[in-house]
Amino acid sequence: MSKKRNKNLFAIFMLSFVFVIIVSFNKTKVEAFSQNKKVKNKSEVPKYENIIYDDETSLYVYTNFGLLKINKDLEGESSLLTKKGMSFKYNYNNGLKKIKFEDIKDSNLKYKNNKLYVNDVFICDLSSYEKRNNKFYKDHKKYLKKPIYYNVSKAILKNKSLYSIEISTSVDIPAPYTPRFVEFYIGKNKEFEKLAIDNSFKQRDLYEEEGRYILTGGKQYNQDFVFGNVFVLDDDKVVDLRKTMKLMGSENMWETIEFRGIIDDNIILKKSHDNDDEKKEYYLIDKNYKAKKWKLKDIKNMYKSKEGKIYIINSDADEIRILNEDKVRKLFDKDYINYKISD
Repeated sequence: MSKKRNKNLFAIFMLSFVFVIIVSFNKTKVEAFSQNKKVKNKSEVPKYENIIYDDETSLYVYTNFGLLKINKDLEGESSLLTKKGMSFKYNYNNGLKKIKFEDIKDSNLKYKNNKLYVNDVFICDLSSYEKRNNKFYKDHKKYLKKPIYYNVSKAILKNKSLYSIEISTSVDIPAPYTPRFVEFYIGKNKEFEKLAIDNSFKQRDLYEEEGRYILTGGKQYNQDFVFGNVFVLDDDKVVDLRKTMKLMGSENMWETIEFRGIIDDNIILKKSHDNDDEKKEYYLIDKNYKAKKWKLKDIKNMYKSKEGKIYIINSDADEIRILNEDKVRKLFDKDYINYKISD
């Protein structure tokens, strides 16, 4: 009996020992990856995000663990660049220059008689939001009346300024249900005009492309964007790509579109139903803003190199391939394990 018990104890000990070794090995792999590649979250899955730049020999690929330098033929080892190795400004996404909205300081704002001024220059009238706010507190007398909240940010375009005015009314309604609106004004010097953009649209990114500007975003809910849309600021007109895609009306309320890049003057859009990737489709929008369905199905991001080759990151963000060529680079074969730090 004691021999049998000893055998059982020995078996339990060996199983426990093997389990500890396996756990320790996996933990070491995760920690080593996290330390060397500086992943913010140890449980985060490595991903290719987008290709931001290319030179004569290399692609520069932004990932969630750093910036990789990869040969254009997709062969060989990659280099994980340090700040010293980033000799160019990488404020690009898919080869397009990204323009930031900068918040305007409160000290530069003035609000008087429902009118908003930036550095004493009149930008817009917020009377309609004041009326909405007044009505809420008139109908809900249990709340102590609070003023509307506004935040102003500015993007510098080539020869104009673009202002985003975010307004919240009825602030006693808890987030994320607090009524929130955004208006856009464009102009220069002391003349600004309101853009024809629905006030439920909140900007996410702004890109410049040969004189026109691509404004992406949607309706913001907490930190997420739903009902995604894309607007193009082209000369003096604003093009609503939901209208171009004929997605207006309540029957298309849950359809969302996302900007995926520009190839040969065509804007690439991804359309999905309620952000469901199983129902995604891709479209080309030409210079005349006509939409055509694209045959490609598996795209997260794409990039056109200086030589005209089109590189595509797949929707799972673990492969880069060259369009119309039999060339594929797999993240977990190449860049997850094999890397070197560039000085």
